[in-house]
Amino acid sequence: MFILRRLLKVLLKILGVLLVLFLVIPGLLVAIPYRGSGEAEAVGDLSIDENSNLDMKKIEESKKGDIPLILVHGMMGWGEDAKLTESMMPYFGMYGGSLLEMLRSDGYEAYAPSVGPVSSAYDRACELYAQLTGTRTDYGEAHSKQYGHERYGRDYTGKALMGKPWDMTTALNFAGHSFGGPTLMVFASIMAYGVSEEVSVSGDNVSEFFKGGHAGAINAIATLESPSNGSPLANYMNDTPLAFGVVVAMNKLSDPKKAIDPMLEHWGVTEKIDLLSDLKLSFNKDHCGYDMTINGAKALQNKFPTAKTVRYMSYSATLPKEGKTIAALKIPGALISQAGNGTIVDGHILKSEWKDNDGLVPLVSAQYPLYDGSKHIDYENGATLSPGVWTVMPNIEDGSHGTHCNPKDKNVIAFYKMYTNMIEIMNNE
Repeated sequence: MFILRRLLKVLLKILGVLLVLFLVIPGLLVAIPYRGSGEAEAVGDLSIDENSNLDMKKIEESKKGDIPLILVHGMMGWGEDAKLTESMMPYFGMYGGSLLEMLRSDGYEAYAPSVGPVSSAYDRACELYAQLTGTRTDYGEAHSKQYGHERYGRDYTGKALMGKPWDMTTALNFAGHSFGGPTLMVFASIMAYGVSEEVSVSGDNVSEFFKGGHAGAINAIATLESPSNGSPLANYMNDTPLAFGVVVAMNKLSDPKKAIDPMLEHWGVTEKIDLLSDLKLSFNKDHCGYDMTINGAKALQNKFPTAKTVRYMSYSATLPKEGKTIAALKIPGALISQAGNGTIVDGHILKSEWKDNDGLVPLVSAQYPLYDGSKHIDYENGATLSPGVWTVMPNIEDGSHGTHCNPKDKNVIAFYKMYTNMIEIMNNE
């Protein structure tokens, strides 16, 4: 009996420690504004003609044919060239099969690049541009100095995503799942307005990407369960040592034989563990974790606002009120709902509209940007997308964060139709 009482005391102490580690400390830390208020100024020149560097006649002519679709994965995701796609499953389609193969078999032109799984939306946008144009990745002289990583990344010369370099005389459609959405928001803003500091610092040596005036080459963008306004979960992850642990894990994943490619060489993160490089990235703002905090997402919108000539649409899903919920999403979904009880996160009071979520992203975050002053409307059947406006598609109320990358209940037909309908709306002018 004595031994049993002592054992129970020990167990209670352990439970107390766990309670502090996993509930009390994260709860306190979430209430503290994370690395700034989220205020920022636009990095591009908002006064320039968004299409000034394009031949718009060629762009409009290209829209008469089939417009290629570029699918951008989310955090910890992968593209069609990844080993994980070859050995196990594609990111888009997952257990239901390859969405790319389905689309291509019906004559659609579609591609899925691999961008940094934990990189910032800005760095991922630079990587996307390099892969499309078949050039060396240029993160910008000013940006790389500000955040402390190498200016240049992987070289895609002769390895353009679509087989031949995108010369921006043909229009493209884009869809980004989860953090792929903010990646495309930054991409479109830079295509429109450029990055003024890069132009002034690098002069003639500046990337064409940073000059702006290319927005017309984007026909339409769709965000899929994307944290446009951040998620409280990101604050938990970034205000604990978990971020450092994730980066250290990236070292081990950097082995070319592994399934996931971290794409962090510009940070000095390779298969050989370098804790100084890991720490530098972990406590930096130039990664996806910060971009998905409430203030990080706000700062991102202020720096890279919605382009006035690009047409946007958003897709969202929420966990079912009753019935089955994916086990892995129950706890994070409950944490987000709890945060919607007036919790102060990053200095913002999250009210009841933040409760509904897909297990990782609040519905209010997935629908449209809150901070950049852009307009939004609800979609009506047969309506066309308007430039500079976010068209909010009907929410899927019995879905999850994987609704647009994995067929629900393995219903491949409904999943595929969801994408062909999206393409039809994008191409309807």
